[in-house]
Amino acid sequence: MNLKIKIFLLLLLFSQFLLAQTADDYVREWGTYFPDPRDSALDENNNLWVVGGIHSNNYTVFSSLISANAHQENYNGEKEIYLAKISSDGSLMYATYFGGVKNDIPYGIEVKNNYVYIVGSTKSTSNIATANGYDTVLDQNYAPDGTEWQKTAGFLAKFDTQGALVWSTYIQGDIFTEAIYSVAINDNDDIHLWGSTKSTNLATENSFRQTIPGPYLEETTNTYKSDSFPFMMKMNSSGQIEWSTYYGPDDATVFPEGGIVVDNLDNVYVCGRTDDTVSYYGTTGIHQTQSGGGTDTFFSKFSATGNRIWSTYYGGNGSEVAPFIHIGRNGSFYITGLTTSANNIATNGVFQENLINPLANYLAMFNNNGQRLWGSYFNIGSNGGGFATPCFVDTEGEILLSGRTSSTTNTATEGSWQENFGGGSTDAYVVKFNYDGSDVLWGTYFGGTGLEFPFHGGMQLTTNDQFYICGMTTSYNAEAIATENAIETNGSIGAGLYSGYLAKFVQSSDLSFLDLNSAQIKIWPNPVSSVLIVEGLEGYNSFYIEIYDFQGKLILEKINSNIVNVESLATGEYFLRINSKTMQKNLPFIVR
Repeated sequence: MNLKIKIFLLLLLFSQFLLAQTADDYVREWGTYFPDPRDSALDENNNLWVVGGIHSNNYTVFSSLISANAHQENYNGEKEIYLAKISSDGSLMYATYFGGVKNDIPYGIEVKNNYVYIVGSTKSTSNIATANGYDTVLDQNYAPDGTEWQKTAGFLAKFDTQGALVWSTYIQGDIFTEAIYSVAINDNDDIHLWGSTKSTNLATENSFRQTIPGPYLEETTNTYKSDSFPFMMKMNSSGQIEWSTYYGPDDATVFPEGGIVVDNLDNVYVCGRTDDTVSYYGTTGIHQTQSGGGTDTFFSKFSATGNRIWSTYYGGNGSEVAPFIHIGRNGSFYITGLTTSANNIATNGVFQENLINPLANYLAMFNNNGQRLWGSYFNIGSNGGGFATPCFVDTEGEILLSGRTSSTTNTATEGSWQENFGGGSTDAYVVKFNYDGSDVLWGTYFGGTGLEFPFHGGMQLTTNDQFYICGMTTSYNAEAIATENAIETNGSIGAGLYSGYLAKFVQSSDLSFLDLNSAQIKIWPNPVSSVLIVEGLEGYNSFYIEIYDFQGKLILEKINSNIVNVESLATGEYFLRINSKTMQKNLPFIVR
């Protein structure tokens, strides 16, 4: 057989063997420090859009990243918002400030049909609303005794994917303290908002709940107070309100923090947590009609016109916090969060049926009628709580779950990108569940010697099953967080202060295929009889080399050396595999 044909066939067969080995394995393609990311979303080209917060400790870092075509070039003071676009290869494509001279806080972002939507809260009277926005002036409202309420409003801003502001508006009512926590867009570019308010005039006529109690005099302080209520709002693509409703009971604490999503039939799902005891969020015939105790997760399905279809609690005898909701590609949906409950969480036959430590993440799958299919705990140690645990479903129906953990065991799988806990009080983690929740197929830590944790939108899954993660860190050892040529290679902004991180992971088979065609790595001489030399590894700080025979048997390993003695190998055909955290490459060679 012609030698070139033989080598090609051997390489093809061996590459299939390697792909079978690493089908569920991911490696980091790139990582970077990045100031204070709060939420993220993907555009149609799998570019990562990030919204975050800037303050006096980190504005100098971000100011150096501002684009020449930025919507707003300058940091105006106090807390500012930023919007950034990062390409799939980790390059910064766009960065801008957004906000006025007061506190501006970002909570959510969504990208749909070549438009970018960001939401949050603001105290700024300028640089927020545009002249073509629905509500252009931040109102000054007053208590019944004439006392000025503090000026705070929600906001919604719409950009195009080149970074130009299309329009922006305040979302506000007759009292104060509005905040928009989440935004979802349907195929018609209708906008769905999920937030919190104390205002009594935000609901539209004939909506699900039209009124809430107004201000009341607190006798101990002789001042007027108002209670917060969740609300939903639907706007058309031009930012005009179609309907708006309150969604919460009296005399309860409700946090609309779990998000809002829209399915392909324009049904709307909202998620949050509540301590109510009146079964406000439980409908007949649904999974859980009453609170299990403490604080429970709730999630509800509404029609496109704002009518409630069903609603259920999810929780046991402890407390459930930091919920997250995701609609899968198969029409089912998934909820995650943190729990201290020993009951009502897990089903039989799942990965973890029982609560091991006082605190755990949970992951549950439901059909679109609100019936649970399965639920599982995931152990995170005793100090892994406080932030949402985002999840996404890949093209195979398997579920990627991200969060924070203090557990040093049973998180990372053997041979994963980071097998060991990095240090500090918590690391971020990503694990992959199979479709029925019975097993974890892959898992990795992400962290250095400090503390890491993701935010609510701290993970995004691309259309080809690669994923991004983002969050906060106090680890300033660059190798654990940032790769070479990162946007920011140094995360230190001051002792005890948080920096942010962004990273992209790809399946090792994807990275291997790309590098097989592009990496400038060569071996010589070939054929070889004594010493084999690998060229092109100068840019890799840490790597290891494996040699396999044609049957896929590992014959030899070498760490951080590009010189391999093959004198002990029998004559024949072999493959040399080069591995690092950012690259994998397979090369055939012959021993004579």
